[in-house]
Amino acid sequence: MLISLPLTLVCPECSWKTTVLPWCDSRLTVLPPPTRCPACHDLPLGYREATHKEVLKARLEEFLALNNEIGRDTPVALLKTMNENKAPLMKNLLAVIGLCVVLQKSYAFYREYSDLKRDAQSRRSRA
Repeated sequence: MLISLPLTLVCPECSWKTTVLPWCDSRLTVLPPPTRCPACHDLPLGYREATHKEVLKARLEEFLALNNEIGRDTPVALLKTMNENKAPLMKNLLAVIGLCVVLQKSYAFYREYSDLKRDAQSRRSRA
């Protein structure tokens, strides 16, 4: 199945869900989407367009799993891998947190700069 939009697959019986991202060249390992629920083996899975939060979560899980070469695997396998190899995951997690802090601070400086620029322009127009 070729996917062009991020989809969230949902089991109608047990409410299990996973987000499937579209294929691209930058993703090294792409697993085919499941056809049945791994929890209750119900068939077929329902689907809907993934929300921004679900897409971000799926991409973050994929990013954290890159060092362990499991790609986007099941959450159980991801947790097992996290317990086995905590150092690389911790490094990636701290890098993501650092990036978020830098982006937040950069945005605050940009907003302050924009406000100062707008104030200066309003003073010039009054004079």
